[in-house]
This record gives sequence, C-alpha cells and structure tokens, in this order.
Amino acid sequence: MIAGMFVAIGPEYAKLIELRGQAAEAKEALAHVEAMKQAILTHGWDGEWFLRAYDFFGHKIGSKECEEGKILIESQGWCVMAGVGLDNGYAEKALDSVR
Repeated sequence: MIAGMFVAIGPEYAKLIELRGQAAEAKEALAHVEAMKQAILTHGWDGEWFLRAYDFFGHKIGSKECEEGKILIESQGWCVMAGVGLDNGYAEKALDSVR
C-alpha cells in the first residue's frame, strides 16, 4: 500500500522541488518513483491483485496464499490511482478482483 502511495505522490513532490530550483533532486525523485513502480510490478503483484505488504519474515500480506485478508482494497486503490498496471492490464484485473 505504501509503495502505491509513493508512486502516486512522488511526481507531485518532484514538481514542488523543481519549482524550488532543485532540478537534480526532482530528477532523482522521479527515478526512485519509477524504481518503486517496477518493484511493485515485480514483487507486489499476486497474479490477480496487488499485495498489501510483506511482514518481517517475508510472508505476503494480502495474498491469495493468506487464509485471512486475501485481498485488501487500499493496495488496489493506491496502485491503480498511481497508474501502476495500466499498460499491462494489472490495474483493471485488480479492480475486478475487488469487485
């Protein structure tokens, strides 16, 4: 969920710091946003929706593998609002899974 928020809000942060004359930091921030987006697609996609997180032991939270809390809506909302999975169908699939 936090990763989706990061991708959604990161570009706004970059715009603000660029307005303050910090173009190099803005460019670096956008690179981090893109890296996080790729991390979500690589490690945060559970086949039909986005995971919520990993716990301290590396176990998935919000996964089809979980007995409880298989899908958590916040993760789907933030990732979709951030544009994660729009180009490969993951976003639509995640929202369909919520339904």
